[in-house]
Amino acid sequence: MRLWWLGLALLLDVVFGDPPNRYHPVAWMGRWIDRWRPRSPRGRVRPLLQGGAIVVGGVVPVWFVG
Repeated sequence: MRLWWLGLALLLDVVFGDPPNRYHPVAWMGRWIDRWRPRSPRGRVRPLLQGGAIVVGGVVPVWFVG
């Protein structure tokens, strides 16, 4: 019954495609990670904490906007 949603989604993807990288949330996340990469700490725990902070700091705003 809900299979028509899939067809509609595929049709919209074919017609409009992906947004340009400038407006795509995944590209935003990549730029966010690139900003933090030069400041990456060494060791075991601190990189894990920084990675978690980057994910939370990147996903939560995008989720909130969505």
